[in-house]
Amino acid sequence: MKRISAILVLLAAAASAQAQSTSVTINVTDAGSQTWANGTYTALFVGDRNASWPGGNLARSFTGALNGSGSATQSLPDNNTINPSPSFWNISVCPNSAVTVTTGCFIKQFFITGSSQTANITPPAIIITVPTTPTQINPVVAYADAEISGGWVGFSYYNVTTAASRVCTAVSGNACTTWAAAGGTPTFPILAPFGSNAAPSYSFSTQSGTGMHDAGGLLTLAVAGAQVLTLSSGGVSVGGTLSMGSTTFQTTQEIAPPTGVSSTGILFEDSSIHNWSFNSNNNGTMSFSGAWNCVNVTPVTVTANVATDQTLMACTIPAGTLNRVGRSLRIIANSIYSTPAASTTAMTIKVKICSVSGCGSGNVLTAATITSGALGTIQVTNNAIQLPLYLTVQTAGAALAVEAHGCMNIDLAASISAADTVFCDNNTATQTGTPSAIDSTAQNFLQITGAFTVASGSNSWSNRQLVAETIN
Repeated sequence: MKRISAILVLLAAAASAQAQSTSVTINVTDAGSQTWANGTYTALFVGDRNASWPGGNLARSFTGALNGSGSATQSLPDNNTINPSPSFWNISVCPNSAVTVTTGCFIKQFFITGSSQTANITPPAIIITVPTTPTQINPVVAYADAEISGGWVGFSYYNVTTAASRVCTAVSGNACTTWAAAGGTPTFPILAPFGSNAAPSYSFSTQSGTGMHDAGGLLTLAVAGAQVLTLSSGGVSVGGTLSMGSTTFQTTQEIAPPTGVSSTGILFEDSSIHNWSFNSNNNGTMSFSGAWNCVNVTPVTVTANVATDQTLMACTIPAGTLNRVGRSLRIIANSIYSTPAASTTAMTIKVKICSVSGCGSGNVLTAATITSGALGTIQVTNNAIQLPLYLTVQTAGAALAVEAHGCMNIDLAASISAADTVFCDNNTATQTGTPSAIDSTAQNFLQITGAFTVASGSNSWSNRQLVAETIN
């Protein structure tokens, strides 16, 4: 008997709740007359936080899906039966989640009462703006052609109403005026957006990062999002490993220094200096220290009985190495020298850039000339001469001009353990070539020379180490 009574109470409560609820039919058609088929809705209670409902516990949120006609039926507590009043229901509707929308969902407020009620909702029309020229963009999904603003001949989108792709076949001004089902006889030329390595214009369904695209007017092939081959009117450039039989090569195409980009690092093979360069955060083109270097440790010794320049160590400077304003060389030349007894000679060291090896002809740029003080009527044996010097390009191109400064550290005492004396250059202007300019785009030669101001067949100068390298 008690069990029967409990069941009757529950049935009575359910009947009461049904009597206090309203069956709401939600219809969604936007201002463009497009039903929001297969969208979603949410009904949210708006009222006193302590509101009560005689039908039982007051649920404050209901969520569901719109059907293929953009409609749904939802039972909501009657606002007339909720205390205290007033209270309302905000119904938020959203289009099919696959549709490309920028306006999002739409909310309308209703006072719900009675046994049934219709909630007609008219959101703004969906407008999906796309470029009017071939451009790489994310896939576009819409309910209808009319929702697309822009486009170009060949642009396509996916239509969720017909479950098929649609393609633009004619445009007028900035709008596509004719659409057709994708497929059938193509219109040539087939136009595609420029694309990128990560998303090529022409690709594959399961390998979207592999295919072909346009990179600044160059036909480019990418594999797994990385550029591997570039075709241009100038030839073919391989951006990865080139395999020819059992032999492999790593190749990189030289390019002119590109414009820097803020917060971005660019690494490239520089066509102006024929070295790797980089531009970080648009701070200007630079190169790694030692990108070009020359090291010589085979001693060059001169003993001629002359008071003129004698050639010591040298380096070949590849074409273009100094062909950038601001590019600098660090030069270190270390030597030892000996003289006869009672010598009063001074020593002169020079750093030259020459168009011809050995500097005996052609054009010569004397970057620095440094002369020591005279010996104090003594004989020296294997005393040290050290020259650190920095050379910076002031003018590049066909008429090279440089700013060069350094100091010669030399032991002028009879004992090699004595302190060295320092003599620095006296340059007060940039240095240029003579009789004509040095061309920095061509191959040149770095030459160290040494001279004794007092000639003697017993004079000896041995250049034992030369290190030259670019530092930027």
